[in-house]
Amino acid sequence: MTPPIDLPGVLSDIARIAGFPAALAIAERWGGTRLYVPMADKLESDHPLVEVVGIDAARAIAEYLGGDRPEIAKADRYMTLCRNVLIRTERAQGYSQAALALRHHLSERQIRNILGEAEEFSPNIDLFESCGGNVSA
Repeated sequence: MTPPIDLPGVLSDIARIAGFPAALAIAERWGGTRLYVPMADKLESDHPLVEVVGIDAARAIAEYLGGDRPEIAKADRYMTLCRNVLIRTERAQGYSQAALALRHHLSERQIRNILGEAEEFSPNIDLFESCGGNVSA
């Protein structure tokens, strides 16, 4: 699977092998730190990586990075882009600006700014779906 946008550092590899939502979840949880990835045969179901991305994605990551401690980029820009797509999607579903502000811990003015921004990506790319429709506020 080709990620819809290039993520920094090892996150781009993770997105390629385990999916864009998994890469974003890892960036959200461990961004700015190093993550120990156990060898695939040592990966336990209670490992934090499994808890964050699921067993299948964690296995794929362990097959690729097992035994390594890669530095995980923060990827704030991409998290913000996904949040903004989520806000636009929720607005189209009927959420008021006030409700969006409360849901996403932003001001109504910031919500209006987000809603008024032009899309940064091609309309052929459904970033919300790429983010897993599961972006935290």
